[in-house]
Amino acid sequence: GINIYTAIYGHGLGIPNDIGAYFGNFWSLAVEEHFYLVWPLAVAFVNRRRFGYLCGVVALGSLLLRVVANWRGVGVDTLYAFTPLRLDGLALGGLAAVLLRNAAARIWLSRFNGIVLAISGALLAVLIFKCDGLQPGWRIVNTAGFAILAIFFASLLIQSMGLRGIDSHWRRC
Repeated sequence: GINIYTAIYGHGLGIPNDIGAYFGNFWSLAVEEHFYLVWPLAVAFVNRRRFGYLCGVVALGSLLLRVVANWRGVGVDTLYAFTPLRLDGLALGGLAAVLLRNAAARIWLSRFNGIVLAISGALLAVLIFKCDGLQPGWRIVNTAGFAILAIFFASLLIQSMGLRGIDSHWRRC
């Protein structure tokens, strides 16, 4: 996919007719294509009780891979666009879906999700202020910043579900 090209060669190296110059912006679609090529198999074959753990492991593993890659001096374009290094946001979306379908987890979410949303939002605000608006050239943005962004949006998604009225919705499903 174009994200692998971008990870190897960068975003349109300024070379005329370079494929990255024309298609480099589609790196995120390539990450999603890779994710959704494998994810249905995980949904089909992983025990429903363990699926939330899988989501957490994939999210944490993606973050840890980014941290190690950053520590090893991997290029910014690779940290930004390579599929295994960007799976945490998609996996956290899956985890949010799993948690919202579990009554005990919804109770926990109703107590703590607002705090997670506030903390991740505050951390994002600091990063935006300190790092020129989450520019990928900043190594902290490419590691912790992407994880904080994923946590913020997963938490925002959960918050938008309105946990008080969610029980009646899930009973209908």
